[in-house]
Amino acid sequence: MLEAKRFDIRSVVKSFRTLPVEQLKPGVYQTRKNFKPQAIKELAASLETTGTNFTPLIVRPLKYADGFEIICGERRWRAAQLIGMPVLLCCIGDFTDEQALYLSGADNIQREDLNALEEAFSYELLLHSGMTHQEVAQEIGKSREHVTNYLRLLSLPLSVRDMLGSERLSYAQARPLCGLSSVGKQVQIAQEAAAKKWSSRKVVDEVNKLKMQKRPAPSAGVNEDVNIKRLKEIVAEQTGYPCAIVRTERGGWQIGFVAGTTEEFQGILDRLGVNTETL
Repeated sequence: MLEAKRFDIRSVVKSFRTLPVEQLKPGVYQTRKNFKPQAIKELAASLETTGTNFTPLIVRPLKYADGFEIICGERRWRAAQLIGMPVLLCCIGDFTDEQALYLSGADNIQREDLNALEEAFSYELLLHSGMTHQEVAQEIGKSREHVTNYLRLLSLPLSVRDMLGSERLSYAQARPLCGLSSVGKQVQIAQEAAAKKWSSRKVVDEVNKLKMQKRPAPSAGVNEDVNIKRLKEIVAEQTGYPCAIVRTERGGWQIGFVAGTTEEFQGILDRLGVNTETL
């Protein structure tokens, strides 16, 4: 169960009043990119019937401009625009960025129509608010493995994530691709799976074939024991990206990440706490 008390949200001074629709702006932490037109139309019809929104939008004042940033409730805002509704009931508060991240992520996770990519981004929002994989899992009533598996989708190439976002590729089809180190192969299999409507079992089979073809002979003196495997899992859980950790023949250690795009590389740096703005 997601609880607002985690970030002391209940202590934020709030006010409820109607605000002009044109003063409301989409939130910077909104992970949903695809709003289904039919769902917005149905919501608009409901607003038109009732004449108001009984569930208020959660907003905060914009920092550098007039108006308010929508933290929760963008669908209602879009529906109101569709029918020309002039005002919407809002809950206004000076929420911090961490509180806004949490509220936006929590609002999205509780919706039933999220696609796999939106769910993954919602988990990422909660992580950015300061929560760990385990804490996110406990609050949403899922296993840590569930959260980590969805976050791994964010390490896939942008074109594959686009297929996930447009629902041409399902979570079950995309998940096995995370086990491939070749970005080109990830894209190739994703495109074939979407075009030929492969089952998830078929995707797993194709991925396993590629792994068998590419499997290198074990190097002398470099053994991956259970501790290294567990360490790789922990690093992947903390960063959201798969990694390679090896013990060299001279007794040293090497750790590496693979970024298929600049966006993915920046994502890895962000997770590691590297600030590139000062470069």
